[in-house]
Amino acid sequence: MVTIAPTASVETLFAATATPLPIPTALPSTTSTATPAPSPTPTSAPSFRLIAYLASWSTAPSRGYRIVDIPADKLTHVNYAFAVVSPSSECVTGDANADARNFPELKKLKRNYPHLKTSISIGGAGAQSFPNATQNTEARQKFARSCIALMKQNGLDGIDLDWEFPKGNAEKENYAAMLAELRAQLDLLGKADDTRYLLTIAAPAGPNQYTGVAWNSIVRDLDWIDLMTYDFTRSRSSLTGLNAPLYASSPDPSKSQVSPSDNGHAAVQAYIAAGVPSDKIDFGVPFYGRGWYGASNANKGLFRKFNRVPHGTRGGAFDYRDLKNLQSPIQFPTQGGKHADSSTREPIAFHA
Repeated sequence: MVTIAPTASVETLFAATATPLPIPTALPSTTSTATPAPSPTPTSAPSFRLIAYLASWSTAPSRGYRIVDIPADKLTHVNYAFAVVSPSSECVTGDANADARNFPELKKLKRNYPHLKTSISIGGAGAQSFPNATQNTEARQKFARSCIALMKQNGLDGIDLDWEFPKGNAEKENYAAMLAELRAQLDLLGKADDTRYLLTIAAPAGPNQYTGVAWNSIVRDLDWIDLMTYDFTRSRSSLTGLNAPLYASSPDPSKSQVSPSDNGHAAVQAYIAAGVPSDKIDFGVPFYGRGWYGASNANKGLFRKFNRVPHGTRGGAFDYRDLKNLQSPIQFPTQGGKHADSSTREPIAFHA
């Protein structure tokens, strides 16, 4: 079985809007070779944010996605992932070969779509060096300078921090201090350049990670927060489950595994309760699915033991282009499809 959320060609998408965003009826091809003509420049600022995370590894020749394939006419922002924290506590390129290809192409994309803003995302899953880079004032100042230098030299508009995740009170306090230092240095640069540079973060949707952080204080330094409302169930989970449920699942027999807080709606409400303004919260949607082999037929395979994970595109995860090639079509609510559990609003595909 595979559990998924609405999908496309980039890794993840974040959206915030005053009015509902339409779901595109067609998604960009990942195999086209023609360069699309630029769309007309918008005459006014969009009334919403639609932010794509583009992972550098998605542009590897074996994956086939290119910067020119990005549907920039539909997006407001692109976060390019990832830069990393070096052992010397500086912000450095994450994949030198990919970045050398992609940064010039991002500049071209921005020339064709002047409304588009781009940020460098720093960290990601497995990033281990944030504690040293944020441990004291001197370290934070050095780290912030290196992040801004990387941003400027590659023609980007902002910095996005993805620390997964600060542990303990000291790291959480240093995290807040790091964001304050970045905001101060970005504002100083922006005053000289007459530019507002963006500072955003990817933030956890699981209560084990977001509790204990002073969000009402942190959010003052941020333009917005991208909630990672996905990966509630992963390949290493003990039972199959839902990758990105919007609401809690009612027929869940594994009460010990799935918390009522493990869903997007609960995460958004928790951040609002912690003092984050709703207009600074962006909701994350994964553009990939997760799969398992050997789940029983009961409950269409949900919340069941499994034998192993498939290879998928990588480690049990399926890119959009691979989801399209599954033997049975995946049906979405907007297309009249059915859910294994309609309460979660997440579509699934089950192969008996």
